[in-house]
Amino acid sequence: MKKFVFTVVIVVLLCALLLMSAGAEPAILYVNSGGETLAEPISSSYAIGDGTAMQLGTENVYALTGDGLKTLSGEAAENQSPELELGSVALRSGIVKVGLKYYYSPNRNSTVEAANLENSVGAGYQFGYFDSDRVFHAQSATSETKITMRRIGASGIGIYITGTNTLLYQVSSTNTSSMLAVRPVSGSGDAVTWFAGYKYYGDFEYVVLSAGNINVINVVPIEKYVMGVCAIEMNEAWPLEALKAQAVAARTYAARYIKNSIYYYSCGFDVTNDTYCQAYTGSTNVGERIIRAVSETANQFLTYNGRLCDALYYSSNGGGTEDSYNVFGNDGHPYLKGVIDPYEASVNHMNSYSSWRYTMTPAQLGARVNLGSISYCTVTYSETGNAIAITFTATNGSTARIVRGQCRTTLGMPSIRYTISRDAAGNFVFNGSGWGHNVGMSQFGAYAMAENYGKTYQEILNFYYTDIELSYGRLS
Repeated sequence: MKKFVFTVVIVVLLCALLLMSAGAEPAILYVNSGGETLAEPISSSYAIGDGTAMQLGTENVYALTGDGLKTLSGEAAENQSPELELGSVALRSGIVKVGLKYYYSPNRNSTVEAANLENSVGAGYQFGYFDSDRVFHAQSATSETKITMRRIGASGIGIYITGTNTLLYQVSSTNTSSMLAVRPVSGSGDAVTWFAGYKYYGDFEYVVLSAGNINVINVVPIEKYVMGVCAIEMNEAWPLEALKAQAVAARTYAARYIKNSIYYYSCGFDVTNDTYCQAYTGSTNVGERIIRAVSETANQFLTYNGRLCDALYYSSNGGGTEDSYNVFGNDGHPYLKGVIDPYEASVNHMNSYSSWRYTMTPAQLGARVNLGSISYCTVTYSETGNAIAITFTATNGSTARIVRGQCRTTLGMPSIRYTISRDAAGNFVFNGSGWGHNVGMSQFGAYAMAENYGKTYQEILNFYYTDIELSYGRLS
C-alpha cells in the first residue's frame, strides 16, 4: 500500500457516544466494512479525529473504511442515494501534477526563462524532490519568502533570492525522473503561494527539457485541484448542485489521467492547466460555495463497470449531446452517449453561444477542405441532431468529406450543432447553437437542471453520462 497524505480530515475512530433524544427515530448506518451498524440517529453520535470530537450532522466529518473515504455529514449522509454506497474504485494517487508552464510541441510551448514564487504566508520554503509515490523529501530550506528559479547550464536549475544573484540551492541537471521540488512552508493552515499572478495551494516542481527553458508544475492534492478547476470552469455564483456535478466530473477526469496521460512520461505532469485538459488557475477565485461543493462530494468519482470514466464536459450543447464515437471515433466509452437535452434552453439568455451564425463564400468554404469553390454540400446528422459527416462537392466536380469532430474543428465552428443553407448571394450560412465538442456534460445544462428544475448533482450526472455509478476512491 502506498503512503499518501490527505488534505481533508480523515476520521479513523468512530466512537459510539449515543445520546438518544426523546422521540428520535433510529436509522441504520454502516460504520465500517465489516457490516456493523449504528441503529441510532447519526446526529446523536460523535466521531473522534484530529484531536477533537465533532458531532455528526453539524460538521463535514469523514470515516475511513475498507471501501474508501465515507462522508458522515448529517442529513446528506443519512439520505445519500443508493449508488453512493456501492463499491469503490482504485486510484493511483491522491496527488495531481499540473503543467502550468510547459513544452509539449513547438506550437504548445509556454516554458519560461525564470519562475518566481512568493509565499504569502511568510514562512519560507523547503527544497528537495518527490519520489515515485509523490512523497516530498526535503534537502534544504530557506526563510526567504520570494524566490526565483533560473536555469544553470544545459539542464540545471538554481534557486535565488528574487531580484538578486544570491544562490540558495541548485541541482546540476534535471529530467522527468529527477525534478527540482519546492515546498512552501506555512506557520498555520495551508501554504498559499503566488505564481504568475495566481494563488496556488500545494508544491512546485521544475525541470529543463528539450525546449531549453523551465517547465513549471504544480503538485497539489486532488481536492484542492478540483476547487481550482471549478472556480474557472464554472463560477462561484452558480447553483451548488451544478458545482457539485462539476466537482465530480473534474475529479474523475484528473484521477483517470494521473500517471497515465500522454504528458506524464515525456513532460512529468498528469494534466495541463488549459483547455487541452481542464482550465486551472489555482485557488485565486475559490470561494465558500466552491469549497462546499467539493467537500460535500469529496472522494466521489464517476465509474462504469468499476473503472474511472473519461468524464468529458463542455460549455453548452444547443439541445443535444453526442456519442463519443461520432465525435472522437472511440467505441470504448459506452457511458458517453448522445441524449436530447430539454434543460439547457431555459438558460439561453445567459449563454452567448445559445445561437450563432457564420457565413462563408464558396471559395472560403472550399479552402477549409482543400477544394476549389464549393457548389454544394451534404450533411449527415446524428439521432440527436448534430452534424457528424459532411461531403463537399466543388464546381469542378471534385469532392471532400469530413467526419466526426472535424465538423467543428475543420470548419472553425463553435459546435457540431448547426444547419447549412445558402443566402441570396450564394454564400453558405451556418446557423447553430452551443459551444464545445458536445460529448458528456453540458455546463450550462447542469446550471439549468439545478437552478430551474431542482435537480441534484447525482441526477445531473446520471442524465449526461449513461449507466454510470458514483464510487468512492481508494488508494492502491
